This record gives sequence, C-alpha cells and structure tokens, in this order.
Amino acid sequence: TKRTKQRQSVADANLENASVPFHKIVLTGGPCGGKTTAMERLSSYLRERGFHVITCPEAFTIFSSNGLSLDFFGTDGMDAIVQKTVMGTQMSMEDGLESVLRARGQPGVLLCDRGVMDG
Repeated sequence: TKRTKQRQSVADANLENASVPFHKIVLTGGPCGGKTTAMERLSSYLRERGFHVITCPEAFTIFSSNGLSLDFFGTDGMDAIVQKTVMGTQMSMEDGLESVLRARGQPGVLLCDRGVMDG
C-alpha cells in the first residue's frame, strides 16, 4: 500500500522557519510604573512599522483579579504552590503566544507585562 504524505500547513511550515524576525520584549516595574501605558504606545509604534504584535498579560494579575486573594497565603505551603502555578501559566502563555506569532510567518513582537523571570 502507498503511504499518503500529509501536506504540511502553511502555519506549521512557518513555525519551522527561523528566518522570520521574532522579538520578545518584557516590560518590568512595580504597580503604577507605566508598563501598561508603555505597552500600548510601543504596540502602536511597532504595528505602524509592519510588525504583528500580541501582548501577554501577567499571570498573577489574572489570578488576583479573578479571586486569588492574599488570604490564600495563610495556608502553610501556599506560597510555593501559587508561585509554581503562576510560573507555569506565565510560561504557557508566553510560549503559546510566541507560537501563534511565529505561525503567521511575518515579523512579530510579543510584548510581556512582566514575564516569567520577573516574577
């Protein structure tokens, strides 16, 4: 029997093409330090210059704005559990959004509101 060779999608081929420019920019700083404003301005600036831009939020902010309160840290050992969860989520979001941008096959920038190594 003949084996049918599956055609590779354009997006899959783009993921393997390392020649298309991709940049990850991580903005760091404390609360009210201007990160969100800087991300909005930088995003517009980069789009005007032909880059596809995706912003990646900070995982802990997502959790804390959806019910994770400081009360959780009253349980012994919760700090390590929360940190592991936040780090895993942040890495997954950054990796996933990078794949989405690379699959486009066009110059892309991932702007991170803080990042895995910042938190």
